[in-house]
Amino acid sequence: MAAGDFLFLGAHRALDFVNTRTIDRGRPVERLTDFDALLRFARGARLLPAADAEVAFARWAALPERAQVVADAIALREAVRGWLGDASAFPALAALLEAHLAQPAPRVRIARPEARIVRQAWIGDGAPATLLRAIAEDATALLCDVDRRTVRRCASAECEAWFQATGRAQDRAWCSQERCGHRHRNAAYERTRRRATARYRD
Repeated sequence: MAAGDFLFLGAHRALDFVNTRTIDRGRPVERLTDFDALLRFARGARLLPAADAEVAFARWAALPERAQVVADAIALREAVRGWLGDASAFPALAALLEAHLAQPAPRVRIARPEARIVRQAWIGDGAPATLLRAIAEDATALLCDVDRRTVRRCASAECEAWFQATGRAQDRAWCSQERCGHRHRNAAYERTRRRATARYRD
């Protein structure tokens, strides 16, 4: 599912965070372009309640550490991506996560914004780095609580989105049927049509 300029199709918030950098039709797309984009992701992923995100937009608007928080968030994202592609990258990722988890934790809200109950970080009057601790907790949950065999990269050569495939979707090959699955079906149809046309001409 897309929400604004982010994709929420990983079935795990840490994977949605990894997917803030993707390839779309062969073109690299960086979605964490600045601190406001990081806040938009946190709000869209329901890491922060919408009201808290709005407060953060206003309170942190001029803080100089915003750029460093974005750089640290991207470094964490790439460390998770590196581990997804190569399990031997675990020690470096674990050390980075432990460093972020050593920071003060945000308070937590248990909320029901729609039909399901979710855990949300409450930033209160914390620093912007509070977001990194909350994101690191999600990444830690991915490492510790998720069967790595269920985590896959989209089968499309023009996409690098990651997702968790479980339950009825355990044979899932595409990041989403509407996105890459649809493109694959259209390409397969076009190849079949061209072969049929060539045979007819022969």
